[in-house]
Amino acid sequence: MEEKSNPEIVESLVTLLVQKFQIPQSLLECNNWNEPLTGCVFGLNGVDLVYLFFEIEKHWQIRIKADRLESYAFNTITNICKVIEETMIEETI
Repeated sequence: MEEKSNPEIVESLVTLLVQKFQIPQSLLECNNWNEPLTGCVFGLNGVDLVYLFFEIEKHWQIRIKADRLESYAFNTITNICKVIEETMIEETI
């Protein structure tokens, strides 16, 4: 994950993936953060991503814009952290 990522967001997202989606902690190492969540490493499906989307909005009390989804920005741990950070910044402006 890039150094500029907010460590609190990363930690909360990883915890969410472990607790709500039973992803083993061993798979959530930094070297897998750019792997697609729907790929063979994590094995989530479309419904899982919808649940993850709503869990993220609820946890951070944000509303993620549709264009973030259209540009495939909601497909990896790295990208989801960026989406959360950018959305939080946008909503404070």
